[in-house]
Amino acid sequence: MRFASAFLFLCLFAIAPALAADAGSKCSHVTIPVLYMTDRAASAKGYAPQRKVEDGSSIYHVNCGSAEYTVENSRGQALTDKQKKLGWQPAAARSKVLTKELAGSGTSTAYSAFGQAIKDLAASSGQREFFIIVHGFNTTFAQAAQSAALLAYSAEKPVIVYDWPSKGKPGQYQVDAGNNEWSQEHFDQLVDQLAEVKASGIKFNLLAHSMGNRLAIRSAPVLRGKHLFDQMFLVDADFDAETFVHYMSRYARITEENQRSDAASGLQPPKVRILFSHRDHALPLSEFLYGGYTRLGQAADGMLTSVFSLSAFSRMLEHANSVIAGTADTKANVEVRPDLMLKFEWIDFTALDYGIIGHTIPYQLIANLAATDKPGDGLELVESENGSVNKLSKFSLGLFHEKKRISSRIGHCKRVVLNKEASKGQVASTKAAPN
Repeated sequence: MRFASAFLFLCLFAIAPALAADAGSKCSHVTIPVLYMTDRAASAKGYAPQRKVEDGSSIYHVNCGSAEYTVENSRGQALTDKQKKLGWQPAAARSKVLTKELAGSGTSTAYSAFGQAIKDLAASSGQREFFIIVHGFNTTFAQAAQSAALLAYSAEKPVIVYDWPSKGKPGQYQVDAGNNEWSQEHFDQLVDQLAEVKASGIKFNLLAHSMGNRLAIRSAPVLRGKHLFDQMFLVDADFDAETFVHYMSRYARITEENQRSDAASGLQPPKVRILFSHRDHALPLSEFLYGGYTRLGQAADGMLTSVFSLSAFSRMLEHANSVIAGTADTKANVEVRPDLMLKFEWIDFTALDYGIIGHTIPYQLIANLAATDKPGDGLELVESENGSVNKLSKFSLGLFHEKKRISSRIGHCKRVVLNKEASKGQVASTKAAPN
């Protein structure tokens, strides 16, 4: 009996470390590294809300490096080999964002050093597809790093965050708008650098949120012809809808010449998805500040589901003027997408948006769409007639007498719906995180 007890004790003693190791393999949180480029001013506590100081010779002296941010491990699973190669590490709890600057950060070699860091990460992780995220208004550096980490957690891809100097305060909207515009040249230079990196066989997808869409869309002259991004996700876009048409009419035109060039090189135009929500109450406030002109992220108008040739665009404007003048035949079926050039996919993710303000980022939805063109477990995409803008938008349109604008009418879209047969756990896992 004593021998049996001793033998059992020794067995338990022997397997205890293995049991402990197995229990410890799961973690409540995970620390995720992301690459960052920022034109904020460096400070003792990291990066400040102000712009970096520059003169004529230091415009491109941006700051860059790697940031680690700890997020909740909502899947509750042990880290996989793929995640470990991406640099993920188990953590017991949340911690402050930690940064490590590249050797060339803040110098004339910042962009080239950043390009090399991307190549090095691709080699060490075995991943050749990166996401780039550009944050919106009212976002600190730490919050930008958090968004990047949440996207990385959802997509399981390396993520780059471009962090422009938002003040991170709700009352500083106009200051943020100015800083965003100031940051354009730095972002455009990054686009040029990424184009060089892509030549080595690395692919890029873009996620721009809210005011961050201004940087992405205004970079159209630099992006033209580069086919830099395979997929673009324009989320809650705080950008004038009709100005967007102007950009696309000039810079997204498809000519016979570039069609031949693209066919010869095997290039395809990017897949562009514009995500919006009827629960978004931030963009109607922006619409109010801009005199009632609709924002792109309000799903403004069926005419934006395509980009047009200049002749088609002219016909469309003529129709718009006749509508405003009251001389249009309202029963006529006006064709507003005759010469398709760049197809946009409008996605209504209202079912996943939440909170009083809404205006969130559906990270998992974006990750799923990028990987499979499907929304993920528990969700479906259905063709939908989108209906009208929300009450706040209607108020602004009426207040500024802009109800007759084409951009106040919404056309067709794809709507995210919850699969009735899905379990509550599957649906919950698709929810967006606040930004």
